[in-house]
Amino acid sequence: MESSDLVYIQRIIVACVRDNPGRLSRSGLAKLLVGSRALEMKKWEGNRWNNRLHGMSRKSVTVDVDILIQQGYLALDSHQMVVLGEIAKEHVVDNLKLTTT
Repeated sequence: MESSDLVYIQRIIVACVRDNPGRLSRSGLAKLLVGSRALEMKKWEGNRWNNRLHGMSRKSVTVDVDILIQQGYLALDSHQMVVLGEIAKEHVVDNLKLTTT
């Protein structure tokens, strides 16, 4: 599977992890991307990925994160934080085409 095979939402997720490796749990990643107003997310307000997937549910983003983990694009480190998986490191990261509006 190449980066062109990843749907837009999944490319956003991988790019966010690329920029914030090992800094977010699965749930935290979903909260950041949907723009959660939870108190623990205050520190992420200025992050360029905050609210990037507004309108989506945290649950659906978490499902996409889990799919990307199963496919090897993402992985969990020893602290259960999301990092890039081997496939993303080898094939995808440099080819991600994202609109940064």
